Amino acid sequence: MKKNKKIISFVIFVLTLTITFNVTTYAHNVEIDPDSLISLPIMIFGGSGTITINSTEKNYKLYYQAVEISDADFKKMNEIKETWKKEKATLNTEIENLRTEISNLSTQYSEKVREYKNAATEAEKENLKKDYEQLKNKYDSKKADYNAKVKQKEEKVDKIEKEIKELIPGYVESNWVQTTDNKINVDLSGFSGEKVFVVWVKLDSNGKISYNEEIYTMTGSKSADVAVTAVSLNESAITIKEESNYILTATITPANATNKNVEWNSDNEKVATVENGKVTGVSEGTATITAKTKDGGFSATCKVTVSKKDDSTSKENEKSSKSKDGETNSVDDNTKAKTSIPQTGTSYTIAGFIGIFTVVCVALYKKNKFLKF
Repeated sequence: MKKNKKIISFVIFVLTLTITFNVTTYAHNVEIDPDSLISLPIMIFGGSGTITINSTEKNYKLYYQAVEISDADFKKMNEIKETWKKEKATLNTEIENLRTEISNLSTQYSEKVREYKNAATEAEKENLKKDYEQLKNKYDSKKADYNAKVKQKEEKVDKIEKEIKELIPGYVESNWVQTTDNKINVDLSGFSGEKVFVVWVKLDSNGKISYNEEIYTMTGSKSADVAVTAVSLNESAITIKEESNYILTATITPANATNKNVEWNSDNEKVATVENGKVTGVSEGTATITAKTKDGGFSATCKVTVSKKDDSTSKENEKSSKSKDGETNSVDDNTKAKTSIPQTGTSYTIAGFIGIFTVVCVALYKKNKFLKF
């Protein structure tokens, strides 16, 4: 039972590896169109081109995908090609010189052999024989040099092709796009300027799979990005109190820049913090707030001074002083008026009139009471 479990586990492991390694095929792990069935277009305009399939193929299925080549890898490819261009020129010159020498030696050898055959005496033949044998040796030596140089060039070509192929990204099995009219249509709307792609093609001819690829430079249809050239803040220095806020505004130049994103930073968050331009005072001190553009890395700064906040809830100060004998004398109550409060009611004249009127009334009352009305 344990043995069967081990076998099943091993089979699952192998299947997992097989699936994993078949997800992406890196550059040129497959043979490129050995039967010359696929011809890619010389150029692709506006992301479109036509694939030509050999007329012998019928009822096939055709797929393609475009894979971007990084600028760094494309640069390496061009550097390899330029280096090889110079080396190839040197090798071609050396090969051509050897070919010329071999041709001259062959002519000289043939002439000596003819002279040898037409020699009148044996002594003359003997000398001519030595001459053409020397020419034959030189010819064989130069021919060997020529073959070695040709082989060197062929090996160099293979090496260069391998180095370039290793830089070409492979196809992704899940990214194939089927075409029923042999047309290639690459979406160029997602970028501006030029980008380099390798276009992979897969031909399924009744179960027989063939691949081919070609490198193209394509121009994106997206509007060109506008680069940031500067950034500024609405303030270069501010003073705020603890726990208070101030909004700094970053202005990007030019106004129509594509990427206006800014990163905010405080060099002393114990004094002041910043988030999306909102500065908050933390404690007394100074800090520098920096706004840095994500495009271009341009920056602007503002010095922030944080002061202590006002204590509006402090209690009233009670002042007191002690007499010589140690008794405590309260200071005058500051809630009492220090001057006479002005009269607010009946005047002195009216008050006198009321007093006289009262006396008269009382006298009359007593008189009437005495007369017993």
